[in-house]
Amino acid sequence: MADIIDNANDLADLHLTTSLKNHEAKKVDAAAQKFDGTHCVDCEEEVYPPARKQLGYIRCIDCETVRELRQRTGR
Repeated sequence: MADIIDNANDLADLHLTTSLKNHEAKKVDAAAQKFDGTHCVDCEEEVYPPARKQLGYIRCIDCETVRELRQRTGR
């Protein structure tokens, strides 16, 4: 049976996780608004190949790779 401290820690963890997801969603929305349909929102190079645009990517392969690495490492 969990005690009151365990319950409080679980609630704090849930709050932190939700807050971080909301923050990331706001950043993604802001980047998506900058997307003109053909150019990367970070480096302004053309998003290539064209199939990436059809899949909803708004960054070129290089910028998306850097973004994913930063997400994994927390930087």
